[in-house]
Amino acid sequence: MATQTLPRSPGSGWVARSLTQSLSRTVSIGLSVCQLFVGMAVLASTPLLPYPLLLAAHAAVATLALLAIRFARLRGWLIAALYAVLLLDLIASPHAEDVLPFAAMWMSVLIAVAPFSAYFSYKSLVFSAVSAALVAAMAAGVNPEITTVASAVGVSSLAMSVGLWVGTVMMARFATNADRSMAKAARNQLALSAARAAAAESTEASRILHDTVINTLAAIASGGAATRDVAAVRDRCQRDLSAVAHLLDELPREAGVDPSLFEVTAVTGIRVIRTGASDADLASLEGALSDRVRIEMAAAAHELVQNAAKHAGVEWVQVDRTILPDRMIVRVIDTGIGFDPGAIIQRGLATSVHSRIEGLGGSVQIDSTPGKGTVVTCSVPLQVNSRREDEPVKPADTARVVRAAKSRACWAWLAGVITMESGLGLLMLPSAMFAILSIHSLLVAAGLLAWISVRRTGFLGAWAGAAITGLMLVFFIAALRMVDFGHGNMTIFPAMGIDVPLVLLLTFDRSRRWLWGGLISIAGVIFAVGALGPAGDARSLLAVVVATLPGTLMLVGWMIFHQQLEIIATKLANARHEAFVARVEAHAQEAGSAARARWRVAGLRDTADLLVSVAAGRVHPDSIALQRACADEERYLRQLIQLSPNAYRMNLWWARALHRARARSVQLALRAGDVDIDSESTAESLGLIVLGVIETARESTEITVSLVRSRGGTQLLVVGRQLQLADTLPTRNGWAIDHRSIGGQELLEISLA
Repeated sequence: MATQTLPRSPGSGWVARSLTQSLSRTVSIGLSVCQLFVGMAVLASTPLLPYPLLLAAHAAVATLALLAIRFARLRGWLIAALYAVLLLDLIASPHAEDVLPFAAMWMSVLIAVAPFSAYFSYKSLVFSAVSAALVAAMAAGVNPEITTVASAVGVSSLAMSVGLWVGTVMMARFATNADRSMAKAARNQLALSAARAAAAESTEASRILHDTVINTLAAIASGGAATRDVAAVRDRCQRDLSAVAHLLDELPREAGVDPSLFEVTAVTGIRVIRTGASDADLASLEGALSDRVRIEMAAAAHELVQNAAKHAGVEWVQVDRTILPDRMIVRVIDTGIGFDPGAIIQRGLATSVHSRIEGLGGSVQIDSTPGKGTVVTCSVPLQVNSRREDEPVKPADTARVVRAAKSRACWAWLAGVITMESGLGLLMLPSAMFAILSIHSLLVAAGLLAWISVRRTGFLGAWAGAAITGLMLVFFIAALRMVDFGHGNMTIFPAMGIDVPLVLLLTFDRSRRWLWGGLISIAGVIFAVGALGPAGDARSLLAVVVATLPGTLMLVGWMIFHQQLEIIATKLANARHEAFVARVEAHAQEAGSAARARWRVAGLRDTADLLVSVAAGRVHPDSIALQRACADEERYLRQLIQLSPNAYRMNLWWARALHRARARSVQLALRAGDVDIDSESTAESLGLIVLGVIETARESTEITVSLVRSRGGTQLLVVGRQLQLADTLPTRNGWAIDHRSIGGQELLEISLA
């Protein structure tokens, strides 16, 4: 089985990297501060070695720990120096009950953390255990007075190493699962952004094609007044060629749609009367509008004028413009034949007017009565939300992940400290088993109270905070009583136990009032010990202060860990998000290009050739053959723009199928709706099947192709007469294929796995 480690390479997930970097920095800072704690113990003791030597050694280690934050290569030297100074402290200890071996014992616990913060592997467990055992054995050999303390150092280091290993595995699993979850969310977001980009590109392309080429072809096909001005018809065809070039990726911007709200007069066969706001006012307003709003409004107005020219039966149309403080209103009015808005499906209005205006947060109102003309009112707010629908969102809630990491680390620490403290107490003073287990049961109770309160809301309730603070004070006073308030054997004082409730309050108390209240209460107890103790007994008071420092310093370490975790996680998450946004944009561009590719395979160049023949004057607009060709091309293009923009993978193949069916005079009907395929390879396989059916079909054969989605999965259905399906059947694993004849119709049903 592979060793489970926290990822440390630059390519690792940001959760794992946040944990490792914050832990490394916290441990380095903590080890540096710890030297101050041991230095105080040296001053409170009567060491066997010179004071300057011991203080200088700890100062050097403190400096090295701070340098290791900046220079990672110094971490190995730091670990070696820590064990060396630990051995020095143990040798200098005058006797087992002195405060110096007590401080050295608890420093050994922190030293055990250092290898894990540097290397994060099972080797750290072996290294910590072996190093602590060697140091304890050497110290006991040189200074027999501290044999018991040396044994406690070895046991505590081993216990901490095992606990850290278990905690490391827990955090590694958490980090791995969190990174996997966010990677999955990122993949889903990329797929969603690609689909949205492709849908937006397809929708806009259909709008452009409808507003320009299809309308022009329809006008030429209808003949009459629409083609009376030959020069205008040819000029219009020339402009529409720009729209076709854009769809074929031969122009970089939308073409064929006039981006001005007051230049909507270039419509063959109709006169436009502009009323309301002046052109100067409109020009000033357009300068403050985004390109999107200006183009969408102009395109909608252009389509309304086109509709009036084609259907109203009038020679002129009125375009009324009104500018209000918060919105703009455009009314297109004609006095033509009118219609019943509830009885007629207005495809042009739905595609080019409603969707454009509503996409800007506006509204469209149609007032029309048969025989009494039509008024279409478009209202658009001037402050349009600039956020695009396909704009990527942040794939992870950084605060939520950081909070979960803090919580996991807290519970792992709580379990490790309680186990280690209880074991050490029993090792150092087995005769006081009941007392030791009793006071440590207070820590267990604090943990249970926190768990009960936190599991519902994620934070401590007021009652839980008060109860944990009270249990902490009872534990602290009971622990001081065990060592006779600084006059007894200080090595049995459970110094790390006080850290359990403090870390619980730090992690889960949002207001921090119980945390600060607990710290003030601890300070009050220490002050009371000093005030009520014998006069001039400063050494015992200093011993109590030193005994309290490991827990409080660990609390400081946890504060630093929380702060570093938030800083590093936020920094890495922001960097990850920036890279993610770039990937989203790249995927969106690729998806947009893929969406435009369908126009190339759909034979849009044939449409361009038809427009060129008119624009260049090679064919007269009144030609019957041209009108028939334009009518046929219009029907084909309308079939293309009806393909759902949400099925961008299959649309490429549907466009190929429609184009090939048209070339072979096969009557192809597509019934796919919004159903799309999840992978390019599967879409290609299905597309090739449909193309194969078309290639083997006879001229004028009617074929219906459906792509449907049900609870059982996605199904492709092909129905037609006298189809040669044997050569087109796929051999893909996992597909269920059913081919049968029913009443002279061939039916091919393919169910995807």
